[in-house]
Amino acid sequence: MRTKYFSSARVASLASLAIKGVYVLFTKLKEKVKSLSRIVFLVTVLMFLSTSMYAADQVVTSNADSGAGTLRQALLDVTASGTITFNLAGGSETITILSDLVPAVDNLTIDGNNSAGSGTDVTIQVTTPGTSTYRVFSLNPNIGIGGEGLVNTTLKNLTMKGGNVTTSGGVIDARLTNGLTIEN
Repeated sequence: MRTKYFSSARVASLASLAIKGVYVLFTKLKEKVKSLSRIVFLVTVLMFLSTSMYAADQVVTSNADSGAGTLRQALLDVTASGTITFNLAGGSETITILSDLVPAVDNLTIDGNNSAGSGTDVTIQVTTPGTSTYRVFSLNPNIGIGGEGLVNTTLKNLTMKGGNVTTSGGVIDARLTNGLTIEN
């Protein structure tokens, strides 16, 4: 068996070629990663814009206190500047709640008109009006953007019953400085 020896110049040349090859591979990989990072960033921005630019309005289809299609679920799912409307069948226009309803987005409108349903405006009441220990809505300043309270909440075409709370409002805790509108 014969051993082949290379001169130091030849070894240096081969090492230089190997280093250049690794550098080229690294540069191409870096470009791919940079390109992929740009794509991921762009997709993230587009997803954010698509969910935040357009309000996700909600339609309440159940008079239950919680679960799919309820007002409580709609309050969780609605986005800022959104509207909650109702599509409740005749005889189902009263929603009895077991605890405060807590909206958590700005520029929210809750419209109890129910024109898509029976045509009778919605009533929201506590379990035992007059004796409950909670209110219908809590719009307090510890909720909302930066803990400053909700901005521009509108409640319209609703009847609200109950709420026997002795502090900060009976039916609505509206310790807001940023706008509550009630229309009927």
